[in-house]
Amino acid sequence: MNHSSPAAKAVRSEKTIVFKTNVPSRKTAGNTAPKQPAGRQKKKAGEASAPVPVLAPVTRRRDDYIERTWAEIDLDCIIESCRVIREEMVPHGTKLMAVLKSDAYGFGAAYLAPILEKECGVSYFAVACLAEAIELRRGGATLPILILGLTETKYAGLLGAWQLTQTIGDMAYAKDLSAAACAAGVTINCHIKVNTGMNRLGFGGGWTDPAGVAEAAADSGEADIVARTADEILSAAGLPGLTCDGLYSHLYDSLTYNERSRKECYAQHDRFQAVRDRLAASGFTVPYCHLLNTGGVINYPELAMDMVRVGSLLWGLKGVSPGAVQRYHPPLRPSFQLKSRVAMLRDVAAGECVGYSSNFIADHPTKVAVVSCGYTDGYSRRNSNRGFVLIRGHRAPVIGNVCMDMLLADVTEIPETAAGDLVTLYGTDGAAELSCGEAAIYADTIEPEITTVVSRRVPRLYLRDHRVVHVEDYLLNGMF
Repeated sequence: MNHSSPAAKAVRSEKTIVFKTNVPSRKTAGNTAPKQPAGRQKKKAGEASAPVPVLAPVTRRRDDYIERTWAEIDLDCIIESCRVIREEMVPHGTKLMAVLKSDAYGFGAAYLAPILEKECGVSYFAVACLAEAIELRRGGATLPILILGLTETKYAGLLGAWQLTQTIGDMAYAKDLSAAACAAGVTINCHIKVNTGMNRLGFGGGWTDPAGVAEAAADSGEADIVARTADEILSAAGLPGLTCDGLYSHLYDSLTYNERSRKECYAQHDRFQAVRDRLAASGFTVPYCHLLNTGGVINYPELAMDMVRVGSLLWGLKGVSPGAVQRYHPPLRPSFQLKSRVAMLRDVAAGECVGYSSNFIADHPTKVAVVSCGYTDGYSRRNSNRGFVLIRGHRAPVIGNVCMDMLLADVTEIPETAAGDLVTLYGTDGAAELSCGEAAIYADTIEPEITTVVSRRVPRLYLRDHRVVHVEDYLLNGMF
């Protein structure tokens, strides 16, 4: 008898989500927030040619799906993870920014955003780029959305129309965005980023003392950097067409808890706080200052400010390198499982090869299960001859090279295996478990990559109380 997934069947139903258009405007005196037109808006001089979008209702279906390879996402675990983060991991009152970049690390950003907003106590969203932000808005998200990367200024009209918050990374970009916003007739809210040592985006730089500002108060070089950085930020914040309600930086070595990491994270905190204090002394304050990412929340929660940015932790993924020392091991339950099926079985004689490039030669008669999942689905080719899958509650080694659309597993020690059997690539099967963390070791990567690379052709099944409540099928949308 074939083992079946708890989400093997989904009850047919249909749900229509009507998107809200009354997202609070962030307009300043003399500016009118752009309205959502019924069609294309007449372009003003200097405005980008892209049309202002229309918030039209979209129908999402919960339906049967093509059961080849699919992901199961436990909403109860996600809701509990958010509670643990807010109530047990950061200081009381710290706001939570949910980082939903890369389709919420493969979990499905558009579907999850309204749930995080209504049921999880999230105050802000963050994404990597403009397209991801618009996807959230079209999915019904009404909270503020911060774009962590830089958006080409020709899209200033879209930033304003969708009421998005844009990161400002330096003065040149701030001036260009200001000019584009004024030309488009919009006001754009911003979070200004401070470069405290990562040397990616942000105002400031040239920090040389790893001890940080607090331990180098007499260092005139550090003080000069703080003053120069604060002055530039004040100038950027005063540009027309821009408003600002946030200031932030990013920890670059927070994933491991050791003396070096502690020293560097505290140095970044001290630099950021020094800039913040200098701004406050000039009369400039914002409601949202945020520094901590997932690693910071796990290892340095005492450095939290008004808000923390959390991505992988929301899903029960720690985001740290396998084997890394952590200060705190949060009691989070994994919310993601990847499932497939045995397509067929075959007997391979001793001396025969299995898969591409003859890099596995059977040294004894071997029963091989062909599984309908490959690297295009997101199962890393690095698992070739080193990974495992679960079949009938037992581990089966992956043999040969993982193919584009299939993989091969040795089921010689699981003789009852049959075509159609459930295969667990990540998750549990009875008492057996193969976590994303363990899978990351075989794939020589970190946990978030395991889920992020799961492709669009893999349907996402969302569960509450172990029952499917929604199917997100990117290719077919439940219609086949």
